[in-house]
Amino acid sequence: QAAQLCLAINYTPLFWRRSVTARYLLLGILRATLPVWVATFFVCLLFIGAGFAPALVVIRTALFGMLLFVCSLYIHEITHIIIIRSQCAEPMILQAGLRFGLIHRTLLPRTEIASSLAGPGLGGLCCIGVSSLVFASHLELLALCGLVIASFHILGLLPWYGDGASLQKALQKRRNP
Repeated sequence: QAAQLCLAINYTPLFWRRSVTARYLLLGILRATLPVWVATFFVCLLFIGAGFAPALVVIRTALFGMLLFVCSLYIHEITHIIIIRSQCAEPMILQAGLRFGLIHRTLLPRTEIASSLAGPGLGGLCCIGVSSLVFASHLELLALCGLVIASFHILGLLPWYGDGASLQKALQKRRNP
């Protein structure tokens, strides 16, 4: 803390916990995706500098991808919130480093399964829907960007953490009550 005062460095704590509101949900998503925004900026600079594509195409594609990413994450998390609240549980937003999610009291296994599947499913479907609309406008690069983001939602169902871990735990509870 002394070094922080001497160097006049102000940092945001990596751990962040808030009640669920639309504002805090969006803020949490933006905090968790900040490294992705920074990486996208540098990749854009590399693409433009290397002459792979005109600057306008690179910037348009990056902005489209990042906005679709943030919007689909918002839809993903809102879906979880709606399902969790249907069982009269009040979730809290938890953001720790790059990890972002909701914490809540224990749910019935069927509600946990529905929540675990619906979040990634709706987030992915949102991206696929936007991609199909964009593809119909002959903007194939943007459509591909949306399909890549949709695949990240589906990969969230792998059992390592997040939705996949919740799904696996709920399925085990259902088998062994």
